[in-house]
Amino acid sequence: MVAGQAAGESIIMPDKMLEDAGINVVRDEVTGVDAANKKVATAGSNAFAYDKLFLAMGASPFIPPIEGKDLKGVVALRGLPDAENIKSYIADESPRNIVFIGAGFISMEIASLLVDGMPGKFNMTVVELLDRPLPLMLDSDMAEPVKAYLEEKGITILTGEKVERVNGDQGQVASVELASGKQLEADMVFMNVGVRPNTQ
Repeated sequence: MVAGQAAGESIIMPDKMLEDAGINVVRDEVTGVDAANKKVATAGSNAFAYDKLFLAMGASPFIPPIEGKDLKGVVALRGLPDAENIKSYIADESPRNIVFIGAGFISMEIASLLVDGMPGKFNMTVVELLDRPLPLMLDSDMAEPVKAYLEEKGITILTGEKVERVNGDQGQVASVELASGKQLEADMVFMNVGVRPNTQ
């Protein structure tokens, strides 16, 4: 979606497909869970009994308390609205220098898709606090060929680096400052350092 390789509608399962599979789709707000009696209550005065209950409320991006996180051009990706906003920003602002904070799966996937979908358009740098990309998925031995592969594509990967702040110019992102003193020019910054469940 972000790289223009899929339409938004193609990545959302419509209610009709679920209903055709025999799944009852109810649009309502859950107001309480009675685990002892295995019942779920909703704002619409519905009550649903269950044998097994899956809490699948999704998650929201965790944005660390980094100075400059609210500047225009600092984005996070979690759902379709985020992807549409990112795609519009790229089309409208034509960013050249993109910095990814965090080398997890989302950062690596977006960077790879942008490199493949728009070759030569961006200078991309990934900054990771730990010692390797995909640190929660891969050990050092497995991460090394992934890093080499991404660098061959033209993506710069900086590991063992902490982001100190995101600097702006007239409300727009301009650079990323690292604790080591390095300054990375940036027209767009992806913050993808984890998620928090939507328990509210």
